Amino acid sequence: MVKVRLLQVKSDETETVSVRIERVLAELPMHLKNVDLLVLPELWTIHAFNLEALQANAISLNDSLFQRISEVAKSAKKWLHAGTFAIMNTDGTFTNTAVVFNPNGEIAVSYSKIHLFGFADGEQKYLSSGNEVVVTQTPLGDTGISTCYDLRFPELYREQVSLGATSFLISAGWPTVRAEHWNILLKARAIENQAFVIAACGRGTSNNTELAGQSIVIDPRGLVVAQATNNDEFVDAELDLSLTGTWRSEFPVLLDRRDLHNL
Repeated sequence: MVKVRLLQVKSDETETVSVRIERVLAELPMHLKNVDLLVLPELWTIHAFNLEALQANAISLNDSLFQRISEVAKSAKKWLHAGTFAIMNTDGTFTNTAVVFNPNGEIAVSYSKIHLFGFADGEQKYLSSGNEVVVTQTPLGDTGISTCYDLRFPELYREQVSLGATSFLISAGWPTVRAEHWNILLKARAIENQAFVIAACGRGTSNNTELAGQSIVIDPRGLVVAQATNNDEFVDAELDLSLTGTWRSEFPVLLDRRDLHNL
């Protein structure tokens, strides 16, 4: 059994970025203590809809913040999906990048968001898209990494399954106004791919946009294992990973996939 916790960091205009970072870093050891994997939301340091703050708060992967997060993960000897951050890359571009630490405090994998939200006036105005589909080993097994708006593009998750994924780990800043879509799409990704879905969403309001919370864990059959409300600080789940193989064997729908480009 694998124990996971989804931390619904509250990001709003009543708290500065620096104060929020210090608050969350101080809380991380407590949250990591009794779990195998802790997951934080998308752009929790600035709020996912505070787009004008993206470049002003961009950091490199060598930033001291990641060194501090590394020390926390290493001290706890636990896996930590630290959420996503505005990253300033060596080529001068900016990306919305998820960063996952292993129990040695090393960056096990990073993933730059492929699908940027907000159309011409949204993330695309400030950020460059990622160009790599990521599947990596975590306590969840072969795990596809994605971020928020990626959820609306099922072909990404199909590709991750083709690369061996048996679970999807999603960091998000999904708005309350479209919370119904959040729940439906996450269940769909679990059902159609027969995979665990572990999705952490933030809370709080910025630029008149409230984040939904409602972080959720869904099993490969599409059944909700655990879900938070918008008021909860976190939600816990304990997962039997053998369920994926069992369900894929009992109901082998993935074997009936066809290459639609070569019919």
